[in-house]
Amino acid sequence: MKWISQVTSSSALRQCLEELAGEGKIDLTRFAMLTPMEVADLCGVDESIAENAIRKARQLAGYSPVKVVKRGEKADVIKTGIAEFDEKTPWGGLPKGKIHLFAGKYGTGKSILAMQISASALAAGYKPVYYIDTENAFNERMMDALLRRLLGKPLDDVPESDLVVVKTADVFALTEVIKYEIPPEARVIVVDSIIEPFRAQFKGREKLASRQQWLHYLVDLLRRRTIAGATVVLTNQVSARPEVLGEEDAPAGGNILLHTANTIWRLRRRGQDGGYIEALDVPGLARGTRYNYTIRDDGLY
Repeated sequence: MKWISQVTSSSALRQCLEELAGEGKIDLTRFAMLTPMEVADLCGVDESIAENAIRKARQLAGYSPVKVVKRGEKADVIKTGIAEFDEKTPWGGLPKGKIHLFAGKYGTGKSILAMQISASALAAGYKPVYYIDTENAFNERMMDALLRRLLGKPLDDVPESDLVVVKTADVFALTEVIKYEIPPEARVIVVDSIIEPFRAQFKGREKLASRQQWLHYLVDLLRRRTIAGATVVLTNQVSARPEVLGEEDAPAGGNILLHTANTIWRLRRRGQDGGYIEALDVPGLARGTRYNYTIRDDGLY
């Protein structure tokens, strides 16, 4: 923990960071990814002290919160494993380094898609993948079938360090995992689903403002990870709100998620064994553009 003394001379901040590091919650790079306001709030120090520490930490870690976008640069993608989607979208999959939101009713295949994208990412060498399960919907049998299909290996042959599955019980735990547990080198972060704990634990209209503020902060933590090179996939429930996007089943979470996700899609079931992914707010695609899929025992096709 030599880095702590290198980034600050404040005894209060040093003590705080030593305690967090001792608990395994922070290291140099994770600290560098925080903001001065977060550090000041976390450790009870002045923001000026936190600013100097963050600045030194970023220099020491070689971490930059700034990403220069080159015009015309072709984005790398992660395949979904759904043939029509991967073949017909302009990018040939999901562009890396973005937040992708998939909303849908129960039974449309959201959790299957979340697991399938995770398996596809591993097959392409994007690891580690962090899969955060807030609905207790992670299915080892389905993941095993997906990995056999896309990676050519059973789940038991995939190192737990490559595919890390975390179940969270509440909003606080979800935030702590994203903030402290996921290492900076994580290439793919999947949250299934982003809204479930917020809907369950912030009850009543009087809690709406605090719910949205916390949700916004959580998604902002994930957005920062995309600057560092991670790709984020969120599944989401829907709500009957015709005034949002003019739809009967708009993504839950309101404007917070609508304004922070880079692409917004909706899954809809059609028939017994299939459905389609519909573009709701996707740059470069007309709203309503559809890509069909079928549901089988080993995932979506």
